[in-house]
Amino acid sequence: MKFTWIASIAAAALFLEACPYYCSHESIKLPSTPLNLAKLNSPYDDWNCGIPWEEAHVGMSFLFSSNRSTQGGTFDLTPHNLVLQGEGNVAVDSNPYDASVEQMKRLATIVNTDSDELGPTFFGTYTGDNSAWLGALVFSRGTGNNHHLHVLSSLASPYELMTYRDSLAGLADSVSDRELTRLNSNADDGYMAYSESTHRVLFHSNREGKYHIYQVTLPDNTSIQQWLTGSDTTADIVRVDALVGTDGEERCPSLHGDTLLFVSDRTGGNGGFDIYRSIWNGKEWQAPTNLGSKVNSSSDEYRPVQLAFEEGQGIIYSSNRPGGKGGYDLYLVKMP
Repeated sequence: MKFTWIASIAAAALFLEACPYYCSHESIKLPSTPLNLAKLNSPYDDWNCGIPWEEAHVGMSFLFSSNRSTQGGTFDLTPHNLVLQGEGNVAVDSNPYDASVEQMKRLATIVNTDSDELGPTFFGTYTGDNSAWLGALVFSRGTGNNHHLHVLSSLASPYELMTYRDSLAGLADSVSDRELTRLNSNADDGYMAYSESTHRVLFHSNREGKYHIYQVTLPDNTSIQQWLTGSDTTADIVRVDALVGTDGEERCPSLHGDTLLFVSDRTGGNGGFDIYRSIWNGKEWQAPTNLGSKVNSSSDEYRPVQLAFEEGQGIIYSSNRPGGKGGYDLYLVKMP
C-alpha cells in the first residue's frame, strides 16, 4: 500500500507559510462566541469537519461532509480551503494560494460514492527510519441509519508524491479502501477518534438500540497506523459507561490529547445535542461537563473537532441554530 495526500499537504503547507500573502496578515485571535464560517457553508447541511493538522495554519485545506451536491440528499466528503485572519475579529476568506486543496479534491473524488460519506478523520506519521509516510483516512459510508466505518490507507516515499501531482489515476491506484470490520456491527457505526496519549480508539454506535460511545484499547507497542492496516478482524470493544447520561444518547467523539469532546442530548443541556468534555486521567474517563451556553445553543450542535491555535484550543463544529445559511453550518469558537 502507498500513501500520498497527507505528505503532499504537509509539503504544500511549508510552501504556503513562506508566501508573502500569508505573512502580510494579522495573527488569528479566536472568537469567544461562535463564528459562522460563512465562506464554507451552504443552504444545505455542512458538518463533520476532518482536519489533517494538529495545529492551525493561517491557510488550511480539509474535508467536511455536505449534501449540497445532491440538494439535500446523500452526503459527500467536500474539500475546501480557508484563511483565518484578524486581531480581535476573525475574518474568514477563501484561499486562492493553497495548492494542497487540489490533493483534497482528488481524495474526495476517490472516496465519494452514491452513499453517504461521513465523519472524516485523518491519521498519519513517518515510519521509524523517516523513509516513508504511513497514514489513513477513516470515515463512515452507508445510507439512512446504516453506516459502517471504512479506512483509506497508503504508504509511499515523499519523493513519489510528485508523480501523482496531476494524475488522479495514479493517486487512486496508490490507496486501499476497505471496511474496518473489527469495529463494525449490523447497526450504525461511525466517527472514529484516537489520540496517542490515551492509546484508545473511540467511536459511536447504536448497536444496543441507542447511540453510545465505545472504545478499544490498542495493544502495547502498536501504532494506530499498524492497527488500522492490520489483518486482524477482532477487537475487544467496550462501551464507555463513564460518558453515558441518565437518558439521551452520546455521539461523535473527538480526541485531542487527553481531552475528549462529544455530543449528547441528555437532560440538563441547553436543548437538542450539546457538546460535552471529558478528560482522560491516565486510567479512566472523568465525568463529562457541558461546555456551556457560550458554545451550545437550544438547537443541535454536532461533531466538534479540536484544533490548536497560538492562543489556545479552538473548536470547529456544526450547528443548526438560527442565523445560519440553512441546515447545519460550520462554526469556530475558542474552547471555554
